[in-house]
Parts: sequence; C-alpha cells; structure tokens
Amino acid sequence: TVAGLDSSKSYSIEMVEDSATLIDKVHKGNLKGGILISSNKKGGPAYTLVLDGAREVENSMLVPQLGMQLMGGNNAGMKDRIFEKVKENFPGFSDSDRAVFDKSFESIGSDFSFEKLAGTDSLKTITLAPESGINLGAIQAVSGTALMTLLFAVAGMGAGIIEEKEKGTLRRILVSPIRPMDFMFAKFFSSIVVAFMQLTVTLFFCWLVFSFPIWDRPLELALLIVFTAAAAASFGILLAGLADSRKQIESLSTIVVLLMSLLGGSMIPSFVMPPLMQKFSMFTINYWSGDGFFDLFYRDAEFGQFAIKLGVLLLFCAVLLSVSVILFRKKLAKIA
Repeated sequence: TVAGLDSSKSYSIEMVEDSATLIDKVHKGNLKGGILISSNKKGGPAYTLVLDGAREVENSMLVPQLGMQLMGGNNAGMKDRIFEKVKENFPGFSDSDRAVFDKSFESIGSDFSFEKLAGTDSLKTITLAPESGINLGAIQAVSGTALMTLLFAVAGMGAGIIEEKEKGTLRRILVSPIRPMDFMFAKFFSSIVVAFMQLTVTLFFCWLVFSFPIWDRPLELALLIVFTAAAAASFGILLAGLADSRKQIESLSTIVVLLMSLLGGSMIPSFVMPPLMQKFSMFTINYWSGDGFFDLFYRDAEFGQFAIKLGVLLLFCAVLLSVSVILFRKKLAKIA
C-alpha cells in the first residue's frame, strides 16, 4: 500500500512514529492528511484516513481518489475481496473468469465511491475539527478575502504618495526640515495603522456573526494583525517606489495583488495548482498570514509553530521595506 502511494505522482509520503504523532501533525497543519494502516476483524487491511477539517474543499477532492486507490487496487484491496466472495457464493465462478470480473469491476467503479466505502470495517475517516465548532468558511474569508482587500487598500495608500508627487505637495515637503526618509516612514506607519484597523474591524465582525474565538489568544492575534499589517504596508510602499504615476500604480497593484491572492490561496485553494505553483505560494503574504489565522482559530497551534508565520511576515516587511528605501532615495533625489 505504501509503495503504491509513494509511486504515485499525486502524493508525497512521509512516515511517522505512531498514530498520535500523525494526528498531531495533521491537526497542526504540518501534514495535509494521513493514513493509519492496521488490520480489521477478519485479519485484512484496514485504513483510517486522518483529515484536516480546515481543508474541507481539498478533502472533497482528495478523499474519493485516495479511498479508491486504497480499497480498489491489487494491494489486498476491495476488488480482490469481492472476487473471493463471488467465488465463495457461486461455485461455478473460477479463477479463469477473473478477466471478465476485472472488466466488469472497472465499469462499475463509480459505485464503489469513497462515500459508500467510508464507515466500513476496512475504511474509516477521522476529521479533525476545533472543539469550538467554528465555521471554516469564515476562517477562509478572513485569510482570503480580507487579506486580498487589505492589499488593495495599502496599494491605495501607496497611490496617495504618487498623487502628492504629481500635485507638487511632495516637493514642498522636501524643502522643509523633514528628512526625505521621514516622509516615507511616516506613510509606512500610517499604512500600518489603517491596515491594523481594517483587520481588527473584520475580526470583530467575525466574532459577532461567526463566533470567532478572538478573545482566546488575544496577544497572539494582536501580533498576527500587526505583522500582517506591517507586511502589507511595506508592499504598498514598494508599489509607490516602483511606479511613476497613479495610473501605473493602479495597474501594477491590480496585477500583483490578484496574482498574490491566486497563488497564496485567497481566491482558490493552492492544492489544485501544479506543484511548482504551490511552492511559489510560499512567497506571498497571503499564504503565511492565512496559515497564521488557521493556527489560532482552528489548530490551536503552539506559540513556537505560530511564531514561524510571524517571523516570515516580518521578513517580508524587512525585505520589501529595504527595497523601498533604495527606490525612494533615487526617486526623491530626482525630485529634489
């Protein structure tokens, strides 16, 4: 069974020590799912699929394929057991009729869907879900739609910098005692405040409507909001450094934000993309911030694991801001 799954291009196999470790890894999001292999009451193989409830859409696509591969292959699967049962009940049916049986079995393969096999002695599922029963769609809305709209909002803040340049306000600021970089960082911190307020209002709404447990881990949630706001604000400042006109920044922000949202899983689950694109998703703010929200609201992850997301968001902020400083120095030098 393991060799068959490992040879498939659809899966990446990782062996773990025991069932408790597997369940812990799936619940914390380190693995997308797992399979516990044991024996049933008759001594045959029994499979228990351990699923991450946060990946509801992914599970609906993965489970039927995986269930049929486990139960329908030649690895002591469902087809072999059905064939033995047929021979037992129909003495005239022998091994010479196996080819006919295999062809018939393939034609009715859809009748042996995962939904019909699940719950039997040989195939069971465990879906890990939070005790609070929180709506998973609401978490996806925060980690998806809210983050995408946030990136558009900070892009608008960046467009405001370009507008000040076009109207001549920026030139007046540069001849004042204010240092050029002070202007950029003032815009950066004001963008953080706006982004922080936007995410806070969204989460407060989710607490009222979807019963989000925002008060269970308030410190970690506040840190995630701040780090997400900082990473998003640095992205807006970078756009202002790259563009030379408001029209440019509007076009550039639309393309980049939609691309980041697509790759980062804000628009569609990243698992449906090719493996290479899934790797690219890890280079987006959406991916790490969204995973941080799932850590807090769904997985109840330990702070050490959650801190990794904060560290990556901080790295995004530092890199984008460093590039922005270089671009702004050149841009402001031309204006001055």
